[in-house]
Amino acid sequence: MKINAIAIVSALSATAASAQPVQWPVEDGGNGHWYEFVSFDSDYRHWTQAKPLAESRGGYLATLVAAAEQQFVNSQFTSRVADNGFPAFVGGYQDRSDVGYVEPRGGWKWVTGEPWTFTFWRPGQPDNMQGVQDFLAVAPEGVGLPWDDVQFFSNCMIVEYSADCNADGLVDKGQILSGQLLDLNGNGIPEGPAITVQPADQTVGGESSVTFIVDVTQPPACAAPVTYQWQRRNPAVADPQAPGAWIDLSDGGGFLNTRSPALAIARPTPALATGFRCRIGGGCACEPSIGGFIYSNTVNFSVACPADFNADGGIDFGDVEAFFERWENGC
Repeated sequence: MKINAIAIVSALSATAASAQPVQWPVEDGGNGHWYEFVSFDSDYRHWTQAKPLAESRGGYLATLVAAAEQQFVNSQFTSRVADNGFPAFVGGYQDRSDVGYVEPRGGWKWVTGEPWTFTFWRPGQPDNMQGVQDFLAVAPEGVGLPWDDVQFFSNCMIVEYSADCNADGLVDKGQILSGQLLDLNGNGIPEGPAITVQPADQTVGGESSVTFIVDVTQPPACAAPVTYQWQRRNPAVADPQAPGAWIDLSDGGGFLNTRSPALAIARPTPALATGFRCRIGGGCACEPSIGGFIYSNTVNFSVACPADFNADGGIDFGDVEAFFERWENGC
């Protein structure tokens, strides 16, 4: 693009201003997505900074994958981009590691992974000026917003929203705007189920059973039910974040209600006292932090003077010695 790179980056706040998002309705031949013009106020950002900012709002830099979508964006945002005075970032970038990479037209991709088949380059673009223009922006010229390859700081972007976390066929952004879905922290992502009561550690004795209970509320507008899956800590995996560190439980062998809010362990032997938690999904599970799920506290139980006195997972002569040792110690 025939524009000198802007060398000044403001250190102002990270807030961004936006006009009201607009929908491209399905009944008008659209995809049902919502689009938003966002300016960074007086703060200038690089494309690599705009991308996570768009994602933090619950969307992504707009991907203009077809002529009809480009025409819709032209009709909605040409004047806004012009009034803002800088090209607006969108979701295209040039992947220099791609096997098809060649300057200036090879290796271009969309942030969503959609096919790169349609283009709307400004005449003479892309030109990879100064050998560093690997990102996509749109700027007014004639009628619409043709594309430029850029490598400079801008003060605006176009964000697209397509998420449908509650699987009701409607984009969540529109339901948030209408008040159908809650977005209490304003990040563009509907609230998911919330844990109101966490399970607690327990101490049991003799033939007592263990019951761990978690209580969850679900936003009323979320059609998908809340799901529960209790898990047991795998003592063979040292890192609790590593693959296989948690084992999904199923009913049987002393475990009951493993996919309900109340896990029951009928025979709580010391060998099972390795830690338990509940993985909770469904119910507009957009907000949870790990893989689309929220997790209860990790809880455990201890068994007071069980028959397995030496806690080796079995009952044998060694338990007799452990019994008398505990007897002498007053247990």
